Amino acid sequence: SKNTDSHGGIPIATQELATELIHINTQLTHVKGRMRLDGQIFNNGTQPLEKIKITACFNRADISSIGPSGDTLHYLLPGQSYEVSIWLEARVSAEDIIIGLKVRAKSNGESLKNTVYLEPFDLKLKGRPYQTERQYSQS
Repeated sequence: SKNTDSHGGIPIATQELATELIHINTQLTHVKGRMRLDGQIFNNGTQPLEKIKITACFNRADISSIGPSGDTLHYLLPGQSYEVSIWLEARVSAEDIIIGLKVRAKSNGESLKNTVYLEPFDLKLKGRPYQTERQYSQS
């Protein structure tokens, strides 16, 4: 399924994690100076996932969240998926920023904890989140 996105933006990174119980897709997009972390949680198992807590993981010295930094869901039945979007903003220019999505849930009374980390990236506060070629003038 193609991500038809009304916000536009520049994809920074995508990552996924699949276990026998849960499948997590994450995508980070740079949109007008901010970042949007999209997560999709899919119940791969045969039991309902319960008490699901989805949270963005990031260094609060570099990044702040705009609005809630996660979501809570009572349950997700087998075969069902749930999508969440979390808006983030850089406080400072930084290198090797790591952002992740943590998903906690209970399945059949057992606690699950999965975290998906996106590839590290550099972010200049002004401008776009990738390295630019520096031009040096010859003197």
